[in-house]
Amino acid sequence: MSTDTQAARRSRPVPVVFPRVAAPGADRTRTEGFTRGHAAGYAAGLRSAEVAARLSQERHEAEQRAQAAAARARLDAAAAALQAAAGQLRARTAPVLADWDARFADAVVDLAEALLGDHTRRDPFAAARAALTRAVAADDADDMVRVRLNPADVALLRESGLAADLLPDGAALIADPLVAPGDALADYPAGTLDARLGTAVARVRTALEDAVREEGVG
Repeated sequence: MSTDTQAARRSRPVPVVFPRVAAPGADRTRTEGFTRGHAAGYAAGLRSAEVAARLSQERHEAEQRAQAAAARARLDAAAAALQAAAGQLRARTAPVLADWDARFADAVVDLAEALLGDHTRRDPFAAARAALTRAVAADDADDMVRVRLNPADVALLRESGLAADLLPDGAALIADPLVAPGDALADYPAGTLDARLGTAVARVRTALEDAVREEGVG
């Protein structure tokens, strides 16, 4: 190697590298900045998630309210239809039922009347005893003056001795041919108690007819 070449190499400048020296507190500042940025991003993410969750919950609640409203509307419509159908059915059947009730009441009373008449014919003594018992069953029987029965009934009761047992003290048993067998009339100072079977049946018939009439009106 020549002397000139060596001299040229020695005269070439050699680069000097200085180590980078961080400013005091620079690392801490960088760390704090990273931490703050991370926290801010995390908080923003939480807020975004909360907003999304709230919107989802609101949509869900709105859907539930809409479904509940639709269900109530369907139920109200069904109830209205059922009520209308029931009203139409009552309007169609009420006259028929009222007529049937009236017929049934008449049949019951007629049957009772027939049975009472048959009982009177089959067992005159039982009918006479029942007539006297009805006549003296009033609360004010002690004020009774006399009891009028059919002559045949009076004879049966006197023969059996029941007349004296059933009559209140001071009341007389009178044979009245105008009184039908099985009937009785009790006389008081202020009036007469009608204990005839026909009158009782008529009262029952009137009560049933009134009940049927009120049911038809209702």
